Amino acid sequence: MNQIDNQNQSQAQIQAKTQAKTQAQNQTSDQDTGRSPQTQTIYRILDANLDRAREGLRVIEEWCRFGLEDRQLSAECKDLRQQLAQWHSAEIKAARNTPEDPGTNQSHAQEERRLNIESVLSANCSRIQEALRVLEEYSKLIDPQMAKSFKQTRYRAYTLETQINQVSQFNHAPPN
Repeated sequence: MNQIDNQNQSQAQIQAKTQAKTQAQNQTSDQDTGRSPQTQTIYRILDANLDRAREGLRVIEEWCRFGLEDRQLSAECKDLRQQLAQWHSAEIKAARNTPEDPGTNQSHAQEERRLNIESVLSANCSRIQEALRVLEEYSKLIDPQMAKSFKQTRYRAYTLETQINQVSQFNHAPPN
């Protein structure tokens, strides 16, 4: 059996396990929280993406602070992080189950190495924006106000990326 067949077989096994787990979750409720398995899963998604967005913002904030020495951009990053933190309730954090998260061992070659500061910033801006979209969509199932907040935060993240790119290009312009 070649490597591709092994990968296909492994993927089929993972899909079968995932389907079995989903069926089992849909049949019983989470006894610890009293929430339905579906709600528990949504809380896990919210938790993971709140962490992801906040971590990405912190990476960007550090560059704005130390690389660009830009107080305004640094403050915007911090404000966005703190705004997200307000939604990261103990109830959402309690849904975390890192040991059983199948995504913790996944990686991609582009994640293993960054070529320059621009690639670090680009990857983290994308991470923030993608996480905010996930937060917006899944929070619609829990709290429409939360969804509206994440939507507005996502637009602010787009603006932040544009501003950082403008300042970075200005700072890296060749001398006259």
